[in-house]
Amino acid sequence: MLDLLKAEWLRFRALAATVALLHLGVIAFYGRMVDLLQQPPMIVQAVAAAYALAGLLLGLYQMGSYRRPNRWLNLLHRPLPPARIALALAGAGALLLTVALVLPMLIMLAGQEWMSARVVDVRHWLLPLAALLSAMAGYLAGAYAMVGVRRYAPLVLILPAMLPFSNAVGIGAIAIQVLVVAWLLYLLVTAFRPDPGRIPERPLPLILTALPVQLALYLVLLTAGDILFQLGWIMSGTHPLNSVPPRGGLVEASRAEGPDLVVAGLAASRSPEAPLWREQVSISDAFRIQPGFDQLPVRGELTNSVPIEFEDEEHQVHWTFSHDSMRFEGRGTIDGAPRGSLGLGESGARFQRPPVSLGEGVMVDAGRLVRFDPEIGRIVRRLALPAGETIAAAPVPVGDAVAILSDKALYLYDAQVLEEGDAAFPARWRAPLPGPIGDLERADIVELLDAHLVSFAYGRGNPDGAAAPFQTILRVDSQGRAIAVGARPLKSDFPLLSRFRDRWLSPAMNMVRHAMLNLFAPRTPLTAAASAPTPPSIWALALALCLGSLTAAWWWTRRVALPGRERVGWTLAAGAIGLPALISLWLFHPRRQAE
Repeated sequence: MLDLLKAEWLRFRALAATVALLHLGVIAFYGRMVDLLQQPPMIVQAVAAAYALAGLLLGLYQMGSYRRPNRWLNLLHRPLPPARIALALAGAGALLLTVALVLPMLIMLAGQEWMSARVVDVRHWLLPLAALLSAMAGYLAGAYAMVGVRRYAPLVLILPAMLPFSNAVGIGAIAIQVLVVAWLLYLLVTAFRPDPGRIPERPLPLILTALPVQLALYLVLLTAGDILFQLGWIMSGTHPLNSVPPRGGLVEASRAEGPDLVVAGLAASRSPEAPLWREQVSISDAFRIQPGFDQLPVRGELTNSVPIEFEDEEHQVHWTFSHDSMRFEGRGTIDGAPRGSLGLGESGARFQRPPVSLGEGVMVDAGRLVRFDPEIGRIVRRLALPAGETIAAAPVPVGDAVAILSDKALYLYDAQVLEEGDAAFPARWRAPLPGPIGDLERADIVELLDAHLVSFAYGRGNPDGAAAPFQTILRVDSQGRAIAVGARPLKSDFPLLSRFRDRWLSPAMNMVRHAMLNLFAPRTPLTAAASAPTPPSIWALALALCLGSLTAAWWWTRRVALPGRERVGWTLAAGAIGLPALISLWLFHPRRQAE
């Protein structure tokens, strides 16, 4: 086994060394211009995709060279069990990817740790492991695509393809990668047999092979069907996002000018002052507030979900947050020398959780808003919301005031609160949100002569099956009392078949997809949303598809003469999962097997 691993290493060592040198050169080049460890998620995901692609190409080439009939038989007719041969080849692939990808990253981390003042946390030392796991996931998927059954083996690429969409962070993200790599390695080992065209026979290998295939088919049907539907709708000229939207709908509300939206919300108001308010609103300015971010940073996450650094231009210091010290670490913007640590207040206390930098020294620390004061060189608290509330957006100027949106309410403060703090300028008023923050599309504030009107329009996820959209108008008087003065339902601009497409196509696969994406994911209050009940017509369609798939599967299993137990299993799977299981049955047992 070791001899085979060594032979594979000698076979590709020149390629691994070349890629390693090129990789190190790219890292060194970009590392001189930017801090590679503080890049936004889009850049990190692009790099991870490049590593996975490198692994995929290696797996395709390495196993593809052995997949020729004569070489395949020669490979397997060694004095080794096929599983150990597979492990030796996969071990060689892991060694090659370690040299080509991981070693340059370790050199970069060591250089940044010991030769610069840039922040290197413990979490950053997990990045090479995450890179190796991403590359191995691509490598194993490519290897299995070559040695597995050609009809369905490439579909297992769905497992590494779903990694960027996982909501897990930190150690949880590493755990997800480990599970995917272990899953793919198991599939590769079970596929090493003299006849690679045979499907797995034992229940466990068959289930672990069929599940990703069915998930891939589900996502292909879901995506392709939605694209075709949207293109056809656009070509018809009636798509609400590409034409004049229907009146009273969510799209119209999301695009409307603030005063027009508030006037529409007051149209059905029974308040005797509603006509006067509509006149005032029509000649007033409206200030729009929207949720600014869905997730706050989590301590220990491998990358920064949002920026956690700011610039002190007056003293030429760049401050970067460290998850280890839970303080900002400074370095000179010109000489790069260390400039000490910066915590909260005069004592330099540690942050309770990583903050979000909003620019100009303003930061959000969950339910607190703090600001860096360059004159005194400290981070000082400016306002704090009640316990259990989380700030959901950057402060929005509203005339001589500033609006703060949390996951529970909308606050209005005097603009001086950003300079003096809420001890001197407490909140003028608090308007509770009429629904969960995850569904909020927009909020609009209009100042009247003696009060404020606040409009809340909900339905952010409605086109994808979220709760029904609606609009609520609150009047907040000078004493801070908030009273509902108007409400109306908003029409869903998308048909039921489009909104609930992920449910009627396969309710079981929809549950599997969500479970995989949210495994080990941290809970965040900013994604709270109302669940939309599935309409009876959608359940009826899903049931009809499952029953049709069950009937077709029973007929097909008879046609290909499957054994009784396997026949029952496939038929029940088609009845429970629907079309993806039926199509996978055809891929696993095509008609020609019965001829």
